[in-house]
Amino acid sequence: MSVKDAWTELLGRRKDDFIGGDIEHIETPEGAYRGPIVSIAIEDNKLVVTTEWTAHVETNAVGLPTGNWHKENREGATAFTYELMDDIMSLPQDIGDDRIHFQYPFSTITLFPAGGSKLDPGKVNGL
Repeated sequence: MSVKDAWTELLGRRKDDFIGGDIEHIETPEGAYRGPIVSIAIEDNKLVVTTEWTAHVETNAVGLPTGNWHKENREGATAFTYELMDDIMSLPQDIGDDRIHFQYPFSTITLFPAGGSKLDPGKVNGL
């Protein structure tokens, strides 16, 4: 199954499960980004996950947070965009608790469903 077919099938079944959940994007060595999902769709052969706001935290070599979360200096919603190409993106995998995990170059991404793990906005400096 191609990456695009896998995401098309997954979103056909579970798209609404992720609205109101969180995306966590860990990008080595830049750090981790996280925010509440307001939409998720396939557009022009890309997976586009839009968040209400995005927070950032520095991470260590294995991707664990090393400090406090800070709101990214962006106005409005943020869109995380991933090319749906078999040679650069892994297939989405259910890793338990209805979470979906996938790999992208230099990044690991987890989608948390609504009602799952969420970054507390009260712990994000600048929100």
